[in-house]
Amino acid sequence: MVIPYGNETRVEQALLMGVPVTLWMPREVVTEIAVLPNVDAVSPQLFLSTMANASCCSVPQMFMIAYDPETDFTVRPWLERHLEGGLRLGDAVGGRYVFVPEGGTTFWSTATP
Repeated sequence: MVIPYGNETRVEQALLMGVPVTLWMPREVVTEIAVLPNVDAVSPQLFLSTMANASCCSVPQMFMIAYDPETDFTVRPWLERHLEGGLRLGDAVGGRYVFVPEGGTTFWSTATP
C-alpha cells in the first residue's frame, strides 16, 4: 500500500480502528510506482466515507471504496469468490451496518432539489 508521506498514523487508525481519513495523491503516482523495480502490479483505490449520520447506516461514518476493476487485484478476487455475478457500474456491497432505509429501495437518492 502506498500512501502520501506523513500520513502513516492516520492511515493506521483508518485501517485498524475504522476511522475515516481524508488524504489524496495525484493519479500520476500510480504510473511512477508501476515502473519501480520489484513492483509487479499497481491499482488505484479511492476511499470515501458516507455522509455523516446517513439514513442507510447504523454508524455515524463508514468507509466506502471505489476500485478500478480492470487493474484491481485486492478487492475483485474477494468479490468474485463471495458475490455471484460481481458488481456492475452503480452497484455497491455493504456490510452489516448498511441497509436500505425503511420504505426505500436504494441507499441514496440522486434526485436534485
